[in-house]
Amino acid sequence: MSDSRITIPRVAAIILAAGQSSRMGEPKALLPLAARTALARVVDSLRSAGVERMVVVTGYHARSVGPAAATLGVEIAHNAEPERGMFSSVKTGAAALVAGADASTAAQDGPPTVRGPWLDAFLVLPVDYPLVPPTVLKALIGVYATEDCDVVHPCCAGLRGHPPLLTARALEALVAAPDADLRSFLQTHASRAIDVEADDLTVLLDMDTPDDHARLERLALHLDSPDALDGEGDRSPNSALEPADALYLLDLLHAPANVVAHCRQVARVGRHVASELKGTLPALDVDLVYTACLLHDMVRGQGARRHAQMGERILR
Repeated sequence: MSDSRITIPRVAAIILAAGQSSRMGEPKALLPLAARTALARVVDSLRSAGVERMVVVTGYHARSVGPAAATLGVEIAHNAEPERGMFSSVKTGAAALVAGADASTAAQDGPPTVRGPWLDAFLVLPVDYPLVPPTVLKALIGVYATEDCDVVHPCCAGLRGHPPLLTARALEALVAAPDADLRSFLQTHASRAIDVEADDLTVLLDMDTPDDHARLERLALHLDSPDALDGEGDRSPNSALEPADALYLLDLLHAPANVVAHCRQVARVGRHVASELKGTLPALDVDLVYTACLLHDMVRGQGARRHAQMGERILR
């Protein structure tokens, strides 16, 4: 089939922002990440990917998150019982999409439907994952446009992340589903699910603690201005990966213990060599060499046939 015959699906998004943020101490949706809040970054990415309708689900911090969502020009659906867990917020957002479908088809003959010209699929994106870029979202939508499937999962090094994309046919079932969790609901569609390797860590990077926020803040600065320099012509330290970040990423990617031990040993050698060269090459960043060495085998052991190339793509 030629590209000209591919119909671009109409996609909506449920943005989950109803949590208590107990470990963070303040609403995650309103935390700054570079020049934008977490919620604004999520909305901007979705818009850039062509998502036509977004519903932000509020809960514990509705009085502050709701007005922020309204300022961004998106719809708001309030979860009156956020203590029931994240899945209750997913269902709240799904109900809002179904209600919108009912309203849009009220003047048509026959029963309302959420699949057709109004909507083909929807994404479920927690505001805890604020760095997922439009390129990943477009890839998910592109796979749905060309494959016969009900769910598309983004992956990094074979690990599933957020956001999943679901067929609009699943909306009514989602609204009627008993309280459980999203993973269990997605499992009912496992036979018609497709995994898409995104080579992008942002699908795994969530934000639960102040340390997570500090890490994502540095990554956001780098993503927004990868070549940013400080006033003296050096790369800003706030935008560079630190050794602690590298160890975090190895854990995030489920690197086996023997691989982590190997990476640590290579990093110690790399730091020693870089330190010796520093006198001849003053611009050499010894800490960055150490961090790079820690990550040189970051996806080794995850079954990737060409783990070095995959690691390079992920880090780029």
